[in-house]
Amino acid sequence: MSSMAYEASPEIVRGAEEDLTAEGLAALDRRAASIAGHMHLAVLRYRDLRVGNAETEGRPIPRFAAAAMAAPVAEPGEATIRVTIEAQLLLGAARP
Repeated sequence: MSSMAYEASPEIVRGAEEDLTAEGLAALDRRAASIAGHMHLAVLRYRDLRVGNAETEGRPIPRFAAAAMAAPVAEPGEATIRVTIEAQLLLGAARP
């Protein structure tokens, strides 16, 4: 064995995907409102909203030296889970 990696379970990824999507959409709303406010406009709607599926990235365990290779041990670790959200904004005159 030259290397070993781990990944999050599908249940963990699905739960994180839901949480990250909610956080990302809330952040998108705040950012859109801020941009519109700076331009003295209002957000009329979102166009082409794209929400990506969760992507995971486990931290690989470094290669073992052949002479000093110990038996692999499965231990809990950390993985990065990310969701990407992209949108185009349609801005217009602020409503009275």
